[in-house]
Amino acid sequence: MPLSLSSRSCTPRLSSQSPLRNTRRRCSNTSRRAVRPSCCFLYLSLLPINHGLIHLLSEVYSASNNDVKRCVLRLIENAIPALDMNNNEFLNAIENCSELAGSLFTRVIAKLTEKQFPSQAIVDRVRTQFTKHGDPRCLIPVMNGLQKKEIVAILPKLLKYRADVIKEAFNKLFLSTYAGLEKMPSPISPAELLIAIHQLDLTKCDVKSVIAASSLCFAERDIYKPEVLAVVMQQLMELNPLPTLFMRTVLQSLSLYPQLIGFVMNIMQRLIVKQVWKQKKVWEGFIKCCQKTMPQSFHVLLQLPPPQLKEVFTLAPDLQVPLREHVGMLTPGQRDHIPPSIMAVIEMGHGPQYMYDMSTSTIRVMEPH
Repeated sequence: MPLSLSSRSCTPRLSSQSPLRNTRRRCSNTSRRAVRPSCCFLYLSLLPINHGLIHLLSEVYSASNNDVKRCVLRLIENAIPALDMNNNEFLNAIENCSELAGSLFTRVIAKLTEKQFPSQAIVDRVRTQFTKHGDPRCLIPVMNGLQKKEIVAILPKLLKYRADVIKEAFNKLFLSTYAGLEKMPSPISPAELLIAIHQLDLTKCDVKSVIAASSLCFAERDIYKPEVLAVVMQQLMELNPLPTLFMRTVLQSLSLYPQLIGFVMNIMQRLIVKQVWKQKKVWEGFIKCCQKTMPQSFHVLLQLPPPQLKEVFTLAPDLQVPLREHVGMLTPGQRDHIPPSIMAVIEMGHGPQYMYDMSTSTIRVMEPH
């Protein structure tokens, strides 16, 4: 072992490079790491007895590094169930906590509200925190204690976060049944939430984020059943202008529940009355829906004005021949209800030209000149 002698003493002194010195350092560091959880555990064990300890915990947590914070969040789990969410010390700590301690209180409140509805007192304190710091994540544990208008108002901010954060917020609204308690009504219904997502201003919200949020709703098939989606489509239909993502939702609903085909065809007919072609994105979705729902969509296409039917054939040429064949299989009485101007558009094309013969009630190929 390398040794050095002090000028003041003949006692051997360990060199700075000594393996024994390095071993002692490692042992010291290990001991400190072991003592840290032990001390923290003792402090947190006293927390339910003296809620006032939360103030110092908040200060220490704010000034700590990420390792210490993770240690606190892990060890506080056992103490949380014994906390009283209406305790004045606890409520004051929430109201006055710094932004750096936000994750601590969010975790505590989330655990407290897993099996009970948030008290109005705690909702008010968390609302104050959101007003001060502007982070919507602090509202997630008390989301089902907010008002509907508040939930709608924070959606644009909430949708800026990761999908798992948004999903957690939605689940808080959806899963309002607690063990041993009666079902607590959510401040916003699943249909109202999806409608609110469609009404977000796409000049202020990223379109991809809005699509992702609506997809999270569709993923909850136990909640977004056919009857719920029918209500959503019905109410979106009443909006003017129609939401940009309206037809995307129609197609997604139909993909999940093919039994909605009749309802969707009714929606498509109403879209013609609303002159859907005046909104480019919705019009493109309308045409795509016609493609996806052949042959049921043929009677919808026949209700379009001639200029719009011609545009459909330009944007979706694969619709023209099947529609022409469909018309050819109609009875003479059914064909009598198709205006000649529509027949002329159906017969147009770059391939063989077709003409409807009124005398024989048949469609024949026109001979080239």
